[in-house]
Amino acid sequence: MDAEDAAELDAWLGEQVSQHHALLWTVLFQRLEETGVAEDLLQETFVRAWLHRADGHQIQHPRAWLYRVARRLAEKRLGKDRRSQQARRTTTLTLVVSNDGDLGAGVLRQDVARLVRRLSVKDRECLLLTSYGVSTADIAAMLRMSPAAVRRSLHRTHRALHKLRDKGAGPAYPEHAGRAWEGLTMNQEPGEDQFRRDKLVQLAVRALLPRQGRIPPPPEIDVTNLIALAHQRRSAQESTRWLWRPRLWRLRLWRVAVPAVVLVVLLIVGVEVVRSYSVPGPAGPGTTDPVLADPEQPLPLTAGAGTAPARHQLAAIARHVHSLDQPAVDQPALDQPVPDQPATADRYTYVHLRAWWRDDPATGQDGGAYDRRLWWAADRSGQETRVDPAEPDRPAEVVEYPPGALGVAVPDPAADRTVLAGQLAEEQPMHEGPQAALRAVVGLYRFHDLSPAQRAAALAVLADAELVTHGPVLDRAGRSGVAVSATGGMDGRPVRDTAVIDTATGRLLSYERVALPADDRAAAGTVTHYLVFLRSGRVGRLGAEPAD
Repeated sequence: MDAEDAAELDAWLGEQVSQHHALLWTVLFQRLEETGVAEDLLQETFVRAWLHRADGHQIQHPRAWLYRVARRLAEKRLGKDRRSQQARRTTTLTLVVSNDGDLGAGVLRQDVARLVRRLSVKDRECLLLTSYGVSTADIAAMLRMSPAAVRRSLHRTHRALHKLRDKGAGPAYPEHAGRAWEGLTMNQEPGEDQFRRDKLVQLAVRALLPRQGRIPPPPEIDVTNLIALAHQRRSAQESTRWLWRPRLWRLRLWRVAVPAVVLVVLLIVGVEVVRSYSVPGPAGPGTTDPVLADPEQPLPLTAGAGTAPARHQLAAIARHVHSLDQPAVDQPALDQPVPDQPATADRYTYVHLRAWWRDDPATGQDGGAYDRRLWWAADRSGQETRVDPAEPDRPAEVVEYPPGALGVAVPDPAADRTVLAGQLAEEQPMHEGPQAALRAVVGLYRFHDLSPAQRAAALAVLADAELVTHGPVLDRAGRSGVAVSATGGMDGRPVRDTAVIDTATGRLLSYERVALPADDRAAAGTVTHYLVFLRSGRVGRLGAEPAD
């Protein structure tokens, strides 16, 4: 890094500190409730941002990126605390109840606090971030949700709070307690400012904040010292990068021979795996209205537990898919006229998927399902329609996105594996393990119709992760593919993430999450969430579907 680049990076960090340190401080202190620890993690968040940029990665949405890093740091710290302090094992929220001399209002405050504790993690985060003054679009980017999902979350919270207010006519509350929290009607969807001003919402936020709703002012950050610490960290990383080098000439012969034999055996196994999967299988049906399998049953993984590495298999599929992106040999002659194509013939990306998730009694999250069709343009404008599969005759919910409103994971995915890996690392840090790579690629398919070269790059990224293969399987839409998976955690619970990939096209067909035996919220083998990617393409107008 030359002096000019270093100066530009230092200036960028100073700008991020001035713009975002107050919000990050509030987020960290709300979770940790310890001033010293929150200050250390606040500093660590900005240092990691500097190092990330110094390694050549871009951060397209700094506020969202910094928020996710700060949240992960806080969760890791809380995970360590939970192992040493059983009192904080279940939740980090503080129950705040103050009667203020008003018995009816005190009872209502207690009920609000209990309700807030039952909200899902996403609903609590949406509630808090909105109260901090963060816009719906920024919350969507921070939490990897759509703006429509954020609005639905706020509306759910608003309805639940006002159901409590409407109990003011009952014997539990004096008559004036119900009038003390007048605001919007229960069924009215609030705007951002209206939501923040609502007295019940303010009461709910106080129940989430430590010290009866009071958070200390953010500490002053010396950007010069922060930059110096980042430079020291980078120098330390570079100095230790070359310390360990195996010197084969100092090893005894048996220490070389044994790994060589193991390597030969692995190569033979790898060749057989590649041979098995280098020939593409049959493409899945192109139906847009499949008959899905039982959502509560996991996919029948025919190859068993899946202990064989998926690297060679995914690399073989990637090579095949990359060959599909090569130009055709029989190009038209130069003197033959090419019909004019309208400039807007493929303006919109179209993605059709179906999602399902089960009830989570521990968090109060209700189960549900939706069938989503999304159209969006390069300026991140577009339209989304959602239908409940259980009520196909009910009118679809339609959301319009003005330019810049739609939060898209990696707006312009690269066709190079290295560049794409960097783009995905910005959305989902890859050091968190194989599940991070798998979930990052799933995020791409939620919004994009990937070209063969982009699909090959995504497969190459998955090949670099430590996924395991389960062999051929039929997905929930009856399409054939190969199943790969990764085992890890999700919200503190052990789960297995499984994806089904079409060997002919390299497309991701479906994705599901299954609870493992140590999960105390669901029985082992229970499906908790799945996505089925039904169709994607390019169209010229909203509401259109791509031709077969």
